[in-house]
Amino acid sequence: GNIGIRHVRSDQTSTALINVNGDLEKGAQEICDEVGECLSSYAYQDLGAKYDYNLPSLNLNYSLAENDQLRLALARVLSRPPINRLAASDTDGTVSLVGDEAYFNYGGDTATSPFLTPFIADQIDISYEHYMPETNGSFVIAGYHREIKSFIQDITYENYDFRANGFDVPDTYAYIQNGVDIETEVLNGDYKTVINNMDGGFIRGLEISYTQTFNFLPELWSGLGISTSYSLTDSEISVVNPVESLSGGTLPFPGLVEKSANFTVFYSYGGFETRLSTTFQDSFVGETRNVNLQPIVYAPETLLDYQAAYKFDNGLDIVFSVSNLTNEPNRSYMFDEELTRTLQWFGRTYYVGANYTF
Repeated sequence: GNIGIRHVRSDQTSTALINVNGDLEKGAQEICDEVGECLSSYAYQDLGAKYDYNLPSLNLNYSLAENDQLRLALARVLSRPPINRLAASDTDGTVSLVGDEAYFNYGGDTATSPFLTPFIADQIDISYEHYMPETNGSFVIAGYHREIKSFIQDITYENYDFRANGFDVPDTYAYIQNGVDIETEVLNGDYKTVINNMDGGFIRGLEISYTQTFNFLPELWSGLGISTSYSLTDSEISVVNPVESLSGGTLPFPGLVEKSANFTVFYSYGGFETRLSTTFQDSFVGETRNVNLQPIVYAPETLLDYQAAYKFDNGLDIVFSVSNLTNEPNRSYMFDEELTRTLQWFGRTYYVGANYTF
């Protein structure tokens, strides 16, 4: 086995344009745009976070028998937020008209924050592996447990009291409707941001895989084989449902697929190799939202892929593959499979390649 530790130190900042109402002590300065219009209410400020983490790891391998292995891995892992989520917002908020009512809102379609810290998890992996040299096969059963310390979550506060929290909100909003000047009171709208959800939780799973070649068959068919796997995943982590009235207050962790499977038939003879694979993926909640903030659920799908290759004696290799052989669509819905949101055909993808080794 082996043991190790990694230390990570980060200092992240993003420059924001902050309205300080012209206060020179807070760094207010005259800022002009490309047409020469200038304002003295704003200041540039660097916002961000510093953090240090120690990330230990331990890997152990125990030989139960000549063809049987038991493996154990323990580690703390870190994943930084996508860099586009670390940008400081430089907006003071906007007023939007809904019907004949004006609302003050803050935050765009993709919420950002320079104060986000990494996704942290303690993980345990254990596996039993049995190898079958006589058929070039193997049987593997593996389990894992991820104890999530924190994760990134978009959140929307409805009817947020902007004035009480220091936002410069106009009292009224003027617009023209049917040639008539109208002035209406500005109401509290939505405050959209992104946070580190410190509640955490676990993600755990089990995977079983089996591979075998039928080398006991006559020579022409001795390169025939199969490979299959099945995975189950469970999690107690949930996120806030922005549309609580439709399907409850929480949603499954975005991107988590509870069930998936793969089955492959392969064949090789001389320099020729080919395989046909089918992959099943259960439904899951997407990480994006539609324009009404309603979560998007992606329907189960089964894809079929094909690949063939030939290796010549002179060092030339040729590869041909087709992805999504049966042209299956990608389908998403909202809460109920009968409420289809999108139905998209991306078509088959063909690939032809060559490689020469000398």
